[in-house]
Amino acid sequence: YYTVQSGNTWTSITQTVYGTSDAAAVAALQSAMGNPTLTVGLKLTVPATLGYTGTSGPQIAQTIDV
Repeated sequence: YYTVQSGNTWTSITQTVYGTSDAAAVAALQSAMGNPTLTVGLKLTVPATLGYTGTSGPQIAQTIDV
């Protein structure tokens, strides 16, 4: 899981966990998580892989740091 820290955004979380800040990946993570309000200390059970369609076509991101 990933614990939300002060200053986190969906973009920063996606970058930290999956190594990408592609807008489509960010939207896919928000959707997969049910788009909760990010509050410090919230524990997100992030998927090990995240499928999305980015600017270069279909992509699969894997967790790099959770």
